[in-house]
Amino acid sequence: MLGPTDLSSSIGCLHDPGHEEVMKLLYTAEKAILSASCGTYLSGFAMPHNPPTEMHKHCYHMISGAVDVAIFRDAVIADVKANKDVVKR
Repeated sequence: MLGPTDLSSSIGCLHDPGHEEVMKLLYTAEKAILSASCGTYLSGFAMPHNPPTEMHKHCYHMISGAVDVAIFRDAVIADVKANKDVVKR
């Protein structure tokens, strides 16, 4: 799973996953993964600068959206429900 935000942070371009150097590294990683002969495939996160349509052209098999936000939302909802149960008692 290629994470452009993690990659950008790793090379000092925090909060800029569309930076030219990040994109170069991403494309290099894609080529290396696709050229491996061990049954690998590409998966990653869609971003405004790299939408699902472009990722599909680069042979991605799995494309995720804003999953971090969804996970956070689910955690918040679980906390609210747990607190409501405590208050009702």
